[in-house]
Amino acid sequence: MQSMKTTQLIIVVLLFVGLTYSAVAQERWMAEFRPGISFPTQKLDGADLTTGFGFEAKVSYYLMPHLSAYAGWGWNQFKIKDTNLNDPKIDVEEAGYTFGLELTIPIGTPPLSYFVNGGAVYNHIELENYTVQSSVDTDHGLGWQIGAGIAYEFVENWKLRPEIRYRSLSRELKIENNNIDLTLNYVGFGIGVSANF
Repeated sequence: MQSMKTTQLIIVVLLFVGLTYSAVAQERWMAEFRPGISFPTQKLDGADLTTGFGFEAKVSYYLMPHLSAYAGWGWNQFKIKDTNLNDPKIDVEEAGYTFGLELTIPIGTPPLSYFVNGGAVYNHIELENYTVQSSVDTDHGLGWQIGAGIAYEFVENWKLRPEIRYRSLSRELKIENNNIDLTLNYVGFGIGVSANF
């Protein structure tokens, strides 16, 4: 399980690096890597979650000068503070794909601009029990997210992009003969690094 996550992380990083160095004309593409923290807004099936952490890598294509379409992959992890399973060593992981639209508006003259985005996520929720080395997860399904932030161009074609977002995902978890409805809602904050090419 851990080696699969490490492999996925290496692939995402290599994809990001490869895209930033493969320059094409007109700079219509943008690649971004954004680590961040997440604050749950409600309990998960009665269990309190700690502040989470994770990352996202995405690629955007400018359909018009200020409007882009994006797609990416992300991973977030939370820990359960207390649980009706009486096991404090359970992690909650959310992973999958994102896609949507982003509108970028310059603030006066460069290097500052602000952006708003919204779209869908196609993710799953996984519960990992480290006491008995087992895990269960839901199927992938649709959720949604909205976000906003500021972009600061610190070097030509390179930007820092602090962003705050809200994400909601509801999935059904099957454990033996029981179906559990899980809803994971959280506010996330991260600072991305992006490159236009």
